[in-house]
Formats: sequence, structure tokens, C-alpha cells
Amino acid sequence: MIEAVLLRDPPLVQACAMIFCTVYVVLIFIADMASILSNPRLRHPK
Repeated sequence: MIEAVLLRDPPLVQACAMIFCTVYVVLIFIADMASILSNPRLRHPK
């Protein structure tokens, strides 16, 4: 990643950024689902 930035390779930098962002969003989604499943008050809102 650092080498791609130093060599000014925009497609590789963009691809790495997209992969990192996708992984981040998926992990946040998994954390949200885990919190909903583990907390009964969130599972059945009033």
C-alpha cells in the first residue's frame, strides 16, 4: 500500500481503499447484528 502511494499508482490505492472500507462496513454490520441478537430489549422494540 505504501509502495503504491509512493509510486503514484492510483488504481491500486483506490482498490485498497475500497477493500478496507468494505471490510470496515461488514465488521460494523456484524457488530450491530451481534448487539441486537445479544440484547433482548433491542430484539423486540416497543
